[in-house]
Amino acid sequence: MTTTKHIARALPALPPRIDPELKPLLTAIKEVLEVQVGHRGEDLDKAVTFRDLTESGIANLGNQNTVGTLIPISDGGEQTPPPEPVTLSASATFTNVLLSWGGGFRHNLVAATEIYRSTSNNLATASHIGSTSSFIYTDTVEPSTTNYYWVRFRSPAGVAGPYNSTAGTSAVTSSINDAIPDATINVAKIANLTVDMAQVTGTLTAAQFAAITISATDISTGFLSADRIDTSLLNVANMFLNGTLNVHNSTGAIAWGKTSGDDFTNTGLYFGRTGGQLRFNMGSSTSYIYFDGTTVQSVGTQSVAVAPAATTQYQSPGTYTRPLIGADVNRTITIKILGGGGGGGGGAGGAAGAGSSTTVRVKTQSGGTRATYTAGGGQGGPAGDWNAIWNTSPYTTWSSYGGPVNDYGGLGQPVSQGGIFVGSGGGTSRRHGSNASGNGAGGGGFGDFFDNIASASGAAGVYATYSVAVASTTDYIEITVGGGGGGGTKNYGQGDYKSGGNGASGAAQINLA
Repeated sequence: MTTTKHIARALPALPPRIDPELKPLLTAIKEVLEVQVGHRGEDLDKAVTFRDLTESGIANLGNQNTVGTLIPISDGGEQTPPPEPVTLSASATFTNVLLSWGGGFRHNLVAATEIYRSTSNNLATASHIGSTSSFIYTDTVEPSTTNYYWVRFRSPAGVAGPYNSTAGTSAVTSSINDAIPDATINVAKIANLTVDMAQVTGTLTAAQFAAITISATDISTGFLSADRIDTSLLNVANMFLNGTLNVHNSTGAIAWGKTSGDDFTNTGLYFGRTGGQLRFNMGSSTSYIYFDGTTVQSVGTQSVAVAPAATTQYQSPGTYTRPLIGADVNRTITIKILGGGGGGGGGAGGAAGAGSSTTVRVKTQSGGTRATYTAGGGQGGPAGDWNAIWNTSPYTTWSSYGGPVNDYGGLGQPVSQGGIFVGSGGGTSRRHGSNASGNGAGGGGFGDFFDNIASASGAAGVYATYSVAVASTTDYIEITVGGGGGGGTKNYGQGDYKSGGNGASGAAQINLA
């Protein structure tokens, strides 16, 4: 079709005598029209007319029934779909998958290849991840993942062809264990690279750790955090601290039970910083040691200057206290106790006193008693009797002194108990019985040679042994050693005063094993 190029006439200049108020408006209209017809400005800003479209072969004017309309000229090229790709293969590494395929090389219906991916073997869930005019494609994914791929060709006219298959081609990327099989990473190799992040599975042995040295400069600050450490693997059994553990953070601490250095409610330990200030707090709400950065405070604590010996003996009358310390927890206390010996009887009317009991109590810090163990004192000798009462149990049989039998009292009962408590009974005479010696023995009685009346000796104290486990270091042991009974006396007047011997004191032994 032969056409004649139409050139728009130029707009005349504005008259010089135009109204000043209209001149800016008319000038702007003139500039717009000149741009539209192509007399001013860029060609890209020129208006497109029906003439331009018809003369360029893009469209035709409508017929008499469609006057004023344009009819586009349809010429989309070849509408035949491209062929099906063949032999799609996928080769995976640590984080990359290399795809390759065939079937479209130098084919006039193949302009590009579209690549689709899904985490499941389902084409309906696949997403378009890229297109290429080549016949290979590299996809970047996460390690240790499985992905499925499909490809299809698209023609120059934009017509899509069929997918290579309804079933996806799988690719499994490797883990770090697969990527470095049976490898040894030593200091020299680490020095040649920077590790930003690594996820290690499996077990690192002591020998592997011993082969390398990781210093503070090898670990970026902030990268070794709690969320990157498996707390089930990080425990005391897996750690050996040789050196100084420094706490740098304003709230960092080693803690158990307590939530801060100023926690006086919970039982436990806190050693670190609170609000940037050094704190040490150990104990319970009623008993603790506290350091606030300046002063050490000890509240509700028991002071033990020197740890007591494992075995302690108490052989004189009185009350004693033996503390229990931390090392005594779960140990067994063996208690051996002996009551005081009874006093020797006296002549015609002087009954002797019984020995006092020896008692051991396991006490609590608050003053309560967990357990009580007692050994009774020996019986005191009764007054003299023509029937020689001293010759009956439990009193010691009298030994002949070469005179009338009723002239002398009985000998005090001796003691030999547990391999530790030994006491000799008091002797006897016509005037005074002698005191017992050692521990637990009875005093000697005396005789009345004028009235031929003899008195009985004192009996030995009772011996007993017990065992008890230490329940708490806040406990302590209270020992009360009983004294010996006093000898019986008889005052005949005019300076004639006679007495039986005193019994020996009791004793106790505490042993922790």
